[in-house]
Amino acid sequence: MNRLFARAFALAALLAFPAAAFAQKEPPHTKQTKDAEKFIGLSMTRQDPAQKRPFLEQALAPLQEAMTKDPQNARVWLLAGTVHAGLGHFAAADSALDKAEQLYPGYAEQVASERHSAWESAFNAAVGLINAQKTDEGIAALEQAELMYPHRPEAKYYLGLFYMQKDQPEKAEVALNSAVAAVNGPLRSQLQPAAQEEWDRLATNAKIKISNIIAYRGAGLYDKQQYDSAAATFARARALSMASRDNLFNQLQSVYARALQLDKERGTAKNAALEETARKLNTQIVSLTDTLRLIDPNNEDIFFFSSRANKVLADLTPDQPTKTKFLNALRDVNSSYEKVPFFVADIQIAEADTSATVNGNIVNKLLKPGATGTVTFEMLGLDGKVIGSAPVNFTVPASAATAKEPVKIPFSITIPMSAGLAGWRYRVQ
Repeated sequence: MNRLFARAFALAALLAFPAAAFAQKEPPHTKQTKDAEKFIGLSMTRQDPAQKRPFLEQALAPLQEAMTKDPQNARVWLLAGTVHAGLGHFAAADSALDKAEQLYPGYAEQVASERHSAWESAFNAAVGLINAQKTDEGIAALEQAELMYPHRPEAKYYLGLFYMQKDQPEKAEVALNSAVAAVNGPLRSQLQPAAQEEWDRLATNAKIKISNIIAYRGAGLYDKQQYDSAAATFARARALSMASRDNLFNQLQSVYARALQLDKERGTAKNAALEETARKLNTQIVSLTDTLRLIDPNNEDIFFFSSRANKVLADLTPDQPTKTKFLNALRDVNSSYEKVPFFVADIQIAEADTSATVNGNIVNKLLKPGATGTVTFEMLGLDGKVIGSAPVNFTVPASAATAKEPVKIPFSITIPMSAGLAGWRYRVQ
């Protein structure tokens, strides 16, 4: 993600912080607080941050004096928090506002309002920095926004995305999970319906990204040949994003790789426990391939996985009726394979903000030169609904008549999408 698309939030009406009544006497004004308030007021007459800054710096001087003379005066710390936030000193602002509320709980609503204003400033600064390609500085600004007001989801979500870019998956997962929690947090009741819908879209995208992070972890386990753990991890990713064809296929590959490992073990040490494990693994392979053939029906590998699993199950089954069931399933898979006119292979999908580009190959098997076909790709949202679709129309070239190897027909289509991409499927016409 190269740009951070966001608007400047008009949040005063969105999140109102009602005044609260407290029995404790309000902290007094002093000469120093009055002087500081004067300069704060002058800063508010300026729109340009550069013009505000000198007044805020002047406001800080009397407050620093007051911190020494009257450190128990909560008003001093409240004003100091406001000034530090305006100057971009967010750590100091956070500390000062904490102290103000600690000394005088009656400031709780004002402190929340000041923190929210600081969040706005830091978040909008991050937008500008990231759009100017200053990503590291933008991340720092988002982290400052979180420091000041950790109850909104937007900064958490974008931090998650940028931590992913920085190859920090653990931090990304924490940030994205926090974004989902914030969407359903106490601020939700204060939102207008349109804003709630916007937050819900953000939560949906966050869940998709979390699924991707978990899948990335699964790929690492697969590379280490920890196939059982990889399969379980891809299953977790799939549970978060049931529309994901890739999580399902990667789970299948992991189970299949473990089954191959087990075949070697069984070759040297046959026993009932190993055979039972082999039955479970190959039963799972059959189940996964049955599901995948509804999503990715012309994938040659899926036919192979299913065929082999049914063969192993037939070999492992002593009673004839059950063995016959597996052998019939094996014949059905092989018969379907023989009838497939072409395969769909090498699919790669690149997601942009509002579209996805699908690249791949049609691998001819039975079609004659000049024959045509159509494969319609459907992009799926987190709920499994179609968010965009487009056809791939192809013609088998004349070279197929003399080719010694199956002819590959490359394709590339870009599909507009109405929501975040969670998965894909295709239909063959």
